[in-house]
This record gives sequence, C-alpha cells and structure tokens, in this order.
Amino acid sequence: MPDIDEQVLAGALSTCTHGTGAGIGALPTFVVGMDIVLASGEEVRCNARHNSELFRAVQVSLGALGVITSVTLQNTEPYRLRRESWIEDWDTTLDEAQLRADKHRNFEFYYVPFSDRCFVHTHDFSDEQSHATPMHDQNEAVLDLKTVRDYLGWSDTLRSIPIKALGALIDREVQVEASWLSYASERNVRFNEMEYHLPRESGLDALREIRQVLESGHREVFFPIEVRFIKGDDIWLSPFQGRDSMSIAVHRYYAEDYQAYFDSIEPILRKYGGRPHWGKLNSLAAKDFAQLYPHWNEWLAVRQDVDPGGKFLNPYLRKVFGVPA
Repeated sequence: MPDIDEQVLAGALSTCTHGTGAGIGALPTFVVGMDIVLASGEEVRCNARHNSELFRAVQVSLGALGVITSVTLQNTEPYRLRRESWIEDWDTTLDEAQLRADKHRNFEFYYVPFSDRCFVHTHDFSDEQSHATPMHDQNEAVLDLKTVRDYLGWSDTLRSIPIKALGALIDREVQVEASWLSYASERNVRFNEMEYHLPRESGLDALREIRQVLESGHREVFFPIEVRFIKGDDIWLSPFQGRDSMSIAVHRYYAEDYQAYFDSIEPILRKYGGRPHWGKLNSLAAKDFAQLYPHWNEWLAVRQDVDPGGKFLNPYLRKVFGVPA
C-alpha cells in the first residue's frame, strides 16, 4: 500500500501508485479484472483472458481510456506488521540498503539534507500482540527541519548540529499493529514532489549524485529525500515494467519555488534510466515516454481505438500522448 491515506482507488491504480517492498508490485499488479465505461458509453469488462489487450492498457491508464466503474483485486487475509524506525548515518544506510530491501517485507529510508543522517523504516509480518513505543510526529519533524533551515541555512556546519541533536533524542521506535494502521501516514505539511523510478541496481549511484547537487547548490531545501523499492511487472505503462526498481522522490515546501531544484535533479534521474511517477511533477513529453516504454505504441493504439475523439484527454494528457489539440 502507499504511504498516504488520501487517494481513491481508481486514481491510485491509474497512476500506478506504489508502496515499498522489493518483492511487492505496485497496486495495479493486484488487479484481477476491471469494468470500464468507454467514450461510446459502452461498459466493458476486461481481465487477463477477456479483452486482454484492453486490460493490459487499462491497468495503468492515466484516466485516458474511460471511467473505471468496478475493480476486482487479489487480496489476502488481514495481517499484522511489526514496524521499526530508527536514525543512522548515511554510509551505513547505503551500505545496508540492498540487503535490507531483500530481508524485510517493506523497507524504505529518508535522507535528511545537510545532516549525514537517514531515517529508516522496516515492516515485517508479526504474530505479536499490538503494542507501540512512543512515536514521533513526522509532520512536526519536517517543520523542525524548516526552522533549522530558516535560522542556520547559511552555514552547513552549524545547520547539521541541531539536526543531529534532534535525531539523537529519537529512540528506536517499534509498532506492532494491523497492516492498514501501519502503512498510511497523514501528510499535513504541504509540498510539491518529483519522483522517478530507476533500475534498482542504479538507484544508489543516482542518490549519491543527487545529494551532492542538493548540498552544493540548494541550501534552501529541507525536505528529506525518500527512497523506496518496488518489484518489476509486465504492465504496459507501469514505470516498473520489465525491471525491479528503486524510487527516489524529492520535495519542496509548497510555498517555495520548486523549479530550480527539480530542474537540477531531474537530469540525474533521467541519466540513470528513470521513469517519472505518473501522478507527480516532471518535464517529459510524448517523445520521451516513447523511449522509456517498450509498449508505448501498443498502448496508444488501444487509446485511439476506444477513444478516437479524445473525450478523456485534457491539455496535459495531450502533451503526454502527443495528441494535437
């Protein structure tokens, strides 16, 4: 499951929303079948055996193929997770990242800029009774980072001191709870976000370059960088199509201009073969996506067949698919 609790199912599927887990696919990989109303008004049922080509296209559709009216998902029985969170140094996190991704059901981490520190999360199945240690408020922590930036952003050395001190006050956190209570978080500090999905083997090299660019040229940034792992799939417009992936997300506070920061980071993500998250900011157009997705033309052919008049296209999607206004 994703890490925020605001999405509706159709939108989460259509943009290939994901959580984290090297052995777990994005949400559309759990779709068994769908009903969709096409531009003609016809309601069509599709799955892997019936209208299979439409099914492969509509699993990640960006809302451009029709209105999803029904979804059949492959679910599992309710389960309990043990979540552990802690802070450690950058080198340890990167040295252990690939091993932890394979060891834990869910693994992710956040790098805190100008601190040499990472905040690490793991989830694993548990039969323990529900319990929890005191948990820190992630929204308050982000605002604390903003305060440090506001007062000490002019000095990298001084800025790192209170960040490390605040981190030292946070003990290892443990929570055992039902899965649906363990995953989702309230994100009450608004931000703009860019996220790319890279081949898993290239992700950490890209992350090192991103840190260098951030800390050498963007002292105004205080939001942590988020890193997650996702299993590859065979869905035509899934950013994880054909490869296990590492996702890297960068953020800027909503009241601040994100453009210069994102413009300096995006070339790194693209250099390592990254594909952008469909629901987040990026600068790509149709010619770029055509190079990133092996089944791009097949998907476009399905779209042309089911919606030749472009009823479900808006200006942004026309840019994405290269359809003239």
